[in-house]
Amino acid sequence: MYVEVTLILQQQTADLVYLFDDAPKICDFNVMNQKMRQAVLNAHNTRKSLLAKGKVERNFFSHENMPTATIMLYVVVTHMYDCVLEKKAAYSRPCQKRPPPTTFIYTGMNFHYINTEVENFRPVKTPKEAIGEAAREWWDLHMNYTKFEGVTPRVNDFPIIPFLIAIMVGIPMYKEGPACEGCPYGYKCDERTKLCKDKNL
Repeated sequence: MYVEVTLILQQQTADLVYLFDDAPKICDFNVMNQKMRQAVLNAHNTRKSLLAKGKVERNFFSHENMPTATIMLYVVVTHMYDCVLEKKAAYSRPCQKRPPPTTFIYTGMNFHYINTEVENFRPVKTPKEAIGEAAREWWDLHMNYTKFEGVTPRVNDFPIIPFLIAIMVGIPMYKEGPACEGCPYGYKCDERTKLCKDKNL
């Protein structure tokens, strides 16, 4: 059996966003809860922190680490939770290994399948575990981007994780330099993670 996890990349949005604490009351169209949202948040920040500190290997065959990041933003959902994007994810669960093309305005999707054993007609891996595994698999593709800051996760029987981000061809994924020394205006360095956090958080 496999669990389907879909990554939705939102390049641009005019959707209404809400405070993270309000999400359970407002995003009432699926079974996503705050623990699941926090699990997604933690998965990304852990990997971004390792990269910012220069503790991520350049590739599978290399013992050389990637350079430290002078600017690497902390992923937040506190002030930026997009229920409309979460709803798009809720309605894009084709449950097929090769789903039909789906058109969203300013939105694209990546699909990933996670194998799991079945006991008593239920997958052994929980949705939380599937999300964590998907985050690890997608890390090399998108999540080390400097400006990746907003996340709107969603999970059900087949978890889907939308992201508010646009990666531009020809623009470096992040700026190399002493860890956390180049935080932009309005941000401060978190010494533990070496990520730039919004001063208002």
